[in-house]
Amino acid sequence: TTATEGKTYYYFVAAYDSVNKKLSAYSAAKSIKVEAAIAAPVISTISTNGSSVTLAWNKITGATSYRIYRAESATGAKALLKAVSTTTYTDTTATEGKTYYYFVAAYDSTTGRLSAFSTVKNITV
Repeated sequence: TTATEGKTYYYFVAAYDSVNKKLSAYSAAKSIKVEAAIAAPVISTISTNGSSVTLAWNKITGATSYRIYRAESATGAKALLKAVSTTTYTDTTATEGKTYYYFVAAYDSTTGRLSAFSTVKNITV
C-alpha cells in the first residue's frame, strides 16, 4: 500500500521455518511498475424495450474495452455479461418483469488495469 505511482518495484519471496528457525533462499525477482488507476465509466443512459436492456456510458481515456456486469440487487454478486470495445451494450438475456442492476468497468489491455465499477444503474424490464 506504500507503492508510489510511476516507480518500478522488485519483489522477492522467502519461506521461513519457525521450528528450525531457517530462512529459505529468495525466489527470483519479479518486477512491476505502478500505473495510475484507470477512471471508472459513468453509465449515462439505460433503457428497455420490454425484452432487452440497452446501456451507454462515457469513453474512458486509456481503455481498450469495457466489461459489463449484471446483478439482481445493488449489492449482489456481479456476473460478467460481456466485454466490448464500444461504449454501448444491449443485454438480450434480460427477463421481462425482473429488475436488474448494471455495472461497467473499463479495461486497459496494454497495462492490465481494470477500473473500479461504475455507479450502479437499475431498471425493471
